[in-house]
Amino acid sequence: MEHSFLRKANKNRQVARRATLHEILLETVRHSGRVASLCLMMGAKAGNVDLLMLHICALLHDVGKQSLPESLIGAPRKLPIPEPEPFPWGLIMTGLAVLLLLGGALMALVCLRSSQGVAVYNLVEDDYLCIGRQRLDYKKPVIDLNEFGDSVQSRFFSFVLDRASTRRLFGRNVTVTLGDITMAHRVKEMEGKYRFNLEMGVEL
Repeated sequence: MEHSFLRKANKNRQVARRATLHEILLETVRHSGRVASLCLMMGAKAGNVDLLMLHICALLHDVGKQSLPESLIGAPRKLPIPEPEPFPWGLIMTGLAVLLLLGGALMALVCLRSSQGVAVYNLVEDDYLCIGRQRLDYKKPVIDLNEFGDSVQSRFFSFVLDRASTRRLFGRNVTVTLGDITMAHRVKEMEGKYRFNLEMGVEL
């Protein structure tokens, strides 16, 4: 008995739904006909209009209405306006943080690269003072003391290679020039920072 009642209720719902769809379809046809008539009258007054194409377009202007849910067709109220999505502050802050991290990494890389090569010390009043740094070309390692100009106070120098340069230049000669004097020193260690001293004109 219960199953029979459920089947009957379900059938009644289907009949009601078909009746509703049928009414909607008839109203849509009547509405499209009215719109088509109005469009033809307006097109005839406007002139220079393809009336056949205008009539066809007017008839079909609601063709997609049949695919809408029943809750939207003939709704007695306006459809709710979707709320705008919140501004993606979190995404923007994340992007800024990534940019800051990349900028910091780039600055660290620049500082690291600028610290590579050789630090040059010159003997001034019984003390070796750093007068600058130079990057080295590993294919042809040359320390040109002429670049330091007036910072050079004596002919006694101390040179400190960074770890990377020490490793790359182990067993090779580093050429040092000052004016017309050119000297060479062979790197004798492979690990850590390597220091060597020269009196330009006499190897210490």
